[in-house]
Parts: sequence; C-alpha cells; structure tokens
Amino acid sequence: ESDMSGTRQLDVLMYDVPEFHPAIDPHKNQHGLLILKLRGGNPFWYETAATASGWHEDSVAGDGTVTVTNPTDRIMHHKWILTVGTYTLPDHQWVGAPGARTPGGAFGSRTIADIEVTSANGGAVVDLDRENLMFRDGNDTNILAQLAGKIFAFPIPPYTPATDLAVTGDGMARLVMPRRWSRPWGMAE
Repeated sequence: ESDMSGTRQLDVLMYDVPEFHPAIDPHKNQHGLLILKLRGGNPFWYETAATASGWHEDSVAGDGTVTVTNPTDRIMHHKWILTVGTYTLPDHQWVGAPGARTPGGAFGSRTIADIEVTSANGGAVVDLDRENLMFRDGNDTNILAQLAGKIFAFPIPPYTPATDLAVTGDGMARLVMPRRWSRPWGMAE
C-alpha cells in the first residue's frame, strides 16, 4: 500500500520449499533471511473492489450512457454483466495519444446490436478477457452462437480518460473495469 497508488495486490503460489540457511542463530539476531520461491500465474498487479479506486462499476437501465476509464498502464479487458433483455453495446476502436484517447478510426462508432439475453440464459456476461468465454450465460455456458457471428473486438487501451459511451437496452447492463498494473505503485498518468 502506498499514498501514491493505494493498495495493489499480486496473487502468487509457492512452487518450492523455502530456503533458510542462517549463519547465526536467528533468535539471537531477531531476524533471518527466509527466501520464498513464488510464481504468479497472472503477472500483473491489481486493485481490489474494496478500495475506492478499485474496480470501477457503472450501471444503466434503459437507454443511457456508461462512463469508461482506464488509468492503468495495461490494456483493460472489460466485461458487461447483463440481465434479461435486448441490448446494443459499444465496441469502439480507440485513437489518440495516451491521456487523450477517444473513440475513432474506422470502427469509432462500432456497436454490437440486438444482443438478446433470454430468461433461459438467466442473465449473461460479455467478457473481453481472453482467459474467459466471451459470451456466457448465468450458468457459465458458452452462448456465443446467440451473437450470430458478431464478436467484441476492442478492449480499452492504457491511459484512457473518462468517456461516456451510449448503451441501449430494456434490461440492466453493468460495466466492470478490472484495473491491472505492471508495477505495485505509480504508473498512473
């Protein structure tokens, strides 16, 4: 934890036995050098939802806008959590320098329309993280075929300022923006 960046975490696992070879009795010195052999499955630091600057969530019911922002130095693979309904969600290409990015380019106004989430789905999640299914229902079943060949292509680039994106739908859509960092402190623009 730091005053500059708040709390960031890194999940690790111990892959071998710790090393400890004291030259002098550690009780006498009141310290010892214990070497832990750790590996992180995901090498990026993250902020937790418990902190005010952690995962940012914004939601809208009906037609409206959702504010997206990425203050990190890593590409943000956001996700949409949807209740039963029909939606049009933004999937914009981003252009511009870090800190001044806006939707633009050949796909600057791209949306994915007619996303239908039925009661049989029990809700749905659109996830741009490549480690997860892109479009899954409430039971974690792959329902990508319901998009009829349409896929989400554009994650949020690093250092993207707060931008309002239009969302339409007759249910509730929540945007979840995971914050991943390459360092435990600093890096914010």
